[in-house]
Amino acid sequence: MSFIIRVVLFLLIIANLSHAKANEYIEKTDSENINHTNVMVGLRRIGIFPDDFKKSSDGPNDAPSIQRAVNYICSQPGNARSGGNINLMARIYEIDSGINIPCAVHINGQGWEEQMTLGGGTWFHITQSLKQMTPAFNITTTFSRASIFENFAVAEDHPAPGTTKDAVWRPNIYAPVFDLNGVGAAVFFHHILWDGVTKGIYVNGAGRIELDGMYADVFDYLINIDGSEDVDRIRNVHIWPYWTNSLIKGSSSKSLMTQAQEKKVTEYRLMNANAIILNRADTPFLDELFGIGLHALLQIGYTSSGNRGTTTKAHIGRISCDKSKYCLWVTSNVNSQMSAIIDQIDYQGENPVSGSGIPNNKGSVIELDGNASLQIGQIYAEIIGVSVFQMPNKNVCSEIHVSSLKVNWSASPPNAYLAYMPKCGSSSYDLLTLSNYAGTNNSIGNAVKLVQGVGHLMMPSFLEKNSNAQ
Repeated sequence: MSFIIRVVLFLLIIANLSHAKANEYIEKTDSENINHTNVMVGLRRIGIFPDDFKKSSDGPNDAPSIQRAVNYICSQPGNARSGGNINLMARIYEIDSGINIPCAVHINGQGWEEQMTLGGGTWFHITQSLKQMTPAFNITTTFSRASIFENFAVAEDHPAPGTTKDAVWRPNIYAPVFDLNGVGAAVFFHHILWDGVTKGIYVNGAGRIELDGMYADVFDYLINIDGSEDVDRIRNVHIWPYWTNSLIKGSSSKSLMTQAQEKKVTEYRLMNANAIILNRADTPFLDELFGIGLHALLQIGYTSSGNRGTTTKAHIGRISCDKSKYCLWVTSNVNSQMSAIIDQIDYQGENPVSGSGIPNNKGSVIELDGNASLQIGQIYAEIIGVSVFQMPNKNVCSEIHVSSLKVNWSASPPNAYLAYMPKCGSSSYDLLTLSNYAGTNNSIGNAVKLVQGVGHLMMPSFLEKNSNAQ
């Protein structure tokens, strides 16, 4: 092959020309014995755009062209030449049908613009045309391990909240945006905005799933992990009302919804949204988690089929729960003890609908409806609805060990208390140990009752050692 032809081919590749355009050039120069495989490998290495695979018959739906791009680079799953980069342009990609990922791909957008739904950057717009049981991205083969999805935003179509006092808002029903079932190992999600999404990522039977840099307004969950037998990593998660507080296009300050409409969405999220759900999850690592206006930032449940079990040996760094009912919620179906080590919890339990320092009804920092063993470094809590530690299960006993706890009870009702620990077995009791506790008086100026129930509260005796203390 001549030097000139090699140079032309190289320019075609770095210009990111499509498979079709590259093949057109190859056909014209076939008599020169050009190595087709080398050209295709080069395209995979540099990356392709699904826009170049678009057909007029697709209409507004961009899912078929994305699927063609995926099929092109996944033509030989398991082969050394399979997989590659799929680059997305800064535009809205409409998703009206599902996309299957049969090999390891890297789908990379151009970033996103915050607080303006379907604004600047790269967006996946999931419409009601997508069937309720169909995920936008379906990942079901071990050949898809190590796929990377990053630098784009996701938005779904949802109804506008009503404006009357009695109006109740509910989101549209969708399958998870990403459904990982049987992948068996790592898939990576980085720097993604989930702008008004019912269910983000569902994972079953995988492991080593990584989330880093998730910014989300979700109505059910951001991620739900089932049957994970390996170390998952979730960090830098920021749950915020991005969709709910979205601005009108072209405006830097005018909100799309009225405050009354925003409250309708907040009411739903407060009752239903549990941002991170871990069922069977072996030794997961989580850090830098923030959530506002949620039912729970972190929910621990139980995988009842396949790789059965609950979350064990979780390592949790810093979590902050603002205007949420619970920070950590262990569901009642967890009868085999879940376990976690937590560094820091910051909790503020104001009801985001009522406002004015009014706590969430029956709100608590930790709600153990199921069985748990927790080691916690530091907790700061304020605006408590009912208690810091709520352990209502009367069939299985739990234990919590805390090094340092500080509570501002000034906005809490008179009947709030530190821990609720009823009898939890014929001869067993819940256990709470506090190495260091400081708490203010409650809203009527009285000291807060420490325990409601018969569980054990163990605290060291602090004796005054300063003879000059006043």
